[in-house]
Amino acid sequence: SSKKMLILLYVIRALSICILLYSHHSIILLIFATLFGLVDFATVAPTQMLATQYFKQYSVGFILGWLFLSHQIGSALGAYVPGFLYSEIGNYDLSFYFSIIILLGAAMFTFLLPETVKIKKEEKPETDSVSY
Repeated sequence: SSKKMLILLYVIRALSICILLYSHHSIILLIFATLFGLVDFATVAPTQMLATQYFKQYSVGFILGWLFLSHQIGSALGAYVPGFLYSEIGNYDLSFYFSIIILLGAAMFTFLLPETVKIKKEEKPETDSVSY
């Protein structure tokens, strides 16, 4: 399910940042880069799928537009705030810890989402006769 996939991706992303924080060897840094690279943009498809399942009675384009707008605002803050903290503190550790907390929170909130009901299409009964 998209919900379970999204939870897994968030948790793996949080774990990869933990690996980055404690990587003092180039091999461990390569493991981080590989793991983070695999899961970084992989959240787009399950997020879109969940949004369309939960808000199918609304305009999906409108919902996804707001979703992408909020993502861009978060991306802008995710670039600015760590730079600001670095200039104030002198390292990125606080930013990484905050990222881990946000990712684990996102995984928890995704876990709390109710399951979506999948409606199966009714199968047409097969007939032996050909209708014109």
